[in-house]
Amino acid sequence: MTYIVFQVPGKLNYLYDRENGSLTKIEETDASALKGLLGEEAQQECISRFQAQGLCLPTKLKEIEHPDVHILSQLTAYRVSEMVLQVTQNCNLRCDYCVYSGSYYNRTHSAKRMSKETAFKAVDFLMEHSTDCDSIHIGFYGGEPLLEIELIKKVVEYIENEYEGKHVSYGLTTNATRLTEETADFMANKGFNLLVSLDGPKEYQNTQRCYVDGKGSYDDVLENLRSLKMRHPDYFDLMRINTVVPPNRDLKRILNFFAENETLARTECLVTPVTDVGNKNEIEYGESFLQTMLIERTKALLYGLGYLEIDSVTPSFFTYLGELAYIQKIITTYGLLPEKSHPGGPCTPGVRRMFVNVEGKIFPCERIGESSQMEIGSLDDGFNEQRICSMLNIGKLTEKNCKECWAFSLCGQCIALSIDGETISALKRLSRCKEVQGNNFTKLRDLVFLKENGFDFERFEGVRR
Repeated sequence: MTYIVFQVPGKLNYLYDRENGSLTKIEETDASALKGLLGEEAQQECISRFQAQGLCLPTKLKEIEHPDVHILSQLTAYRVSEMVLQVTQNCNLRCDYCVYSGSYYNRTHSAKRMSKETAFKAVDFLMEHSTDCDSIHIGFYGGEPLLEIELIKKVVEYIENEYEGKHVSYGLTTNATRLTEETADFMANKGFNLLVSLDGPKEYQNTQRCYVDGKGSYDDVLENLRSLKMRHPDYFDLMRINTVVPPNRDLKRILNFFAENETLARTECLVTPVTDVGNKNEIEYGESFLQTMLIERTKALLYGLGYLEIDSVTPSFFTYLGELAYIQKIITTYGLLPEKSHPGGPCTPGVRRMFVNVEGKIFPCERIGESSQMEIGSLDDGFNEQRICSMLNIGKLTEKNCKECWAFSLCGQCIALSIDGETISALKRLSRCKEVQGNNFTKLRDLVFLKENGFDFERFEGVRR
């Protein structure tokens, strides 16, 4: 079926129709009929009646093809908006769940580091391919990127000297063990978007994020963050925390830590499960983790409706309202599904978030392993548009299933989620469909619940404590 029927509190029934992206309130008897609960004859009568209203129409979709395919050359030539530089593959910590830990394909810690020449060549490449962009963003990635802070400074200086007038923003994810006062001053003065990896209570941090010699990193990280807050309080308020939660950790305890910590109590914290993209082991989360996620998201919904005060909601989950607002935007701007289309999910590789590794090879983003199969070009040879086109049309791997899926336009599966070991796999992509559909089903119900209770998505621009 290219539509689904669901109920929200108050026994209100809704129809989501993927063909026109609409959400329509319907009667309970119609909901039962569309679900097939009243028999085939009642179902067909209801569908015929709805089709006269422009709902539940037969699909026009005939072929899976991403709309960017026909303008790919123009996008890669002039519209590359973001680049991530892998300045090092080394790190001063050894986190069990890290993509360089040895638990993932194609990646391990190494002494490889990006040369100044490669970094400058990458900047030139980005500038050459972003002439239609008013602003661009450059991120620095590791390993631990602050091991190469002098190279980062040289890159910023090079841009300021050679590309004056081009609006460039910078970002960096760090474990904060090397966040000295001098480094903090530099990043604050240059307006870096700062994301700090911190996994919660001292016991968790020191178990999961320890130095090469086994020493825990908690005390060093907290001291550096206190110093940053004292020296640059306004900049500190813009910083975000990323906490990785392995399956065996108590999420509630982690959230309580951030809520009660004097330094971090008002800092936005992103809750990140251990990624299974390219992981050699199966990762499965228990009921306790899922229940805590549900409770915290529900509190965000109740805040959005005015039933809870802002201090009652964990900062980490304000972003859920933003996710629902994004779904609402997709629905309201959707239009009719054409004969050629592609499931939502894949960004345009190389255009949205070009990842350049230490050797100058180009990959779609930092989430994807650095195997030769995933390369989409190099600084020397430019983009491989044939490879990019294949990745962009990842939905062709599962074309039959995608054509029949009600969550077609809401799907968030990109190329990274279709990787099985070192290969791109249709079975791997299909194995995630149930989870994708379930997440979108929940979001549609929550979205309708908010709208039914007066939440104005048109005025919503994000919430931040």
